Amino acid sequence: MLLFSFPAGGFGTNCYLLAAEPGGPCLVVDPGQAATDPLLRLFAEHRLEPAALLLTHGHMDHSWCARELGERTGAPTVLHAADRFMLADPAAPLPPAFPGRLLTGYPQDEPERLTLLEGSADLELAGLRVRAHHSPGHTEGSTMFRVDPVRDGDPALLFTGDTLLADRPGDSGLPGGSRTRLESSLRRVCGPLDDSTVLLPGHGPAAALGTARRALPLLRGATA
Repeated sequence: MLLFSFPAGGFGTNCYLLAAEPGGPCLVVDPGQAATDPLLRLFAEHRLEPAALLLTHGHMDHSWCARELGERTGAPTVLHAADRFMLADPAAPLPPAFPGRLLTGYPQDEPERLTLLEGSADLELAGLRVRAHHSPGHTEGSTMFRVDPVRDGDPALLFTGDTLLADRPGDSGLPGGSRTRLESSLRRVCGPLDDSTVLLPGHGPAAALGTARRALPLLRGATA
C-alpha cells in the first residue's frame, strides 16, 4: 500500500493520500487548506487517479480544498450528512471569537459531487475495503475511516480526524461537540480493533493503537 501525508496550510491539518499500488486509483483524506497542488504532484508522480475525497468532518481546516480538488479531478467528496452545512457556512460551527479573516479564500460552497453518509457504512473504494465509522463527539457528523490491509500481516489504518489524536481524545468543546458522545464513539470504534492498528489523526503524529491505549485511560477499557 502507498501512504503519503503532509500538514496542509496554515492550520497544519494532516492530509493523507493512500492507494493499493502505484498507477491506479487512490483515496484522499481531509484535503485541507493549500492541499491541492501537493496532491496533484503526488498524483502525477505515482500515476494515481483519485477515486474519492474522504472528510473526517466538515470543519474548514479539513475540507478547504475538497471543492477545488473535485473540480480538478472529478472525484466525489464523502462526508456525513450531519456536517454538510459546514461546507457552505464554515463559520457556523466555530466559536464567535474565531477570527473571520482566517476564513478568507474558503470556497463557501459544496463540492459539485457529494456523497453523504447517514451513519456507519462499509465502502469499496479505490480497490480498498473501507469502514466509515460514524463517531459523533467532535462534531455531529465526525467519521473515522478504517482501511483494511492489502496484504496479510500489514496493520489496518484508522483515520481519526479530530476525534482522536495520538496522545489524547479530540476536542469536544466547539459547537456541536459532546464529550460524552466522543468518549462513547472512541469506546465503540476502537474497542474491537487490534493493537497494531495505525492511528492517523487530523493533527500531530501517527501512533499504534496499542501505544495510545497504554497512554489513554479512556481506551484501556475500550472493549468493555
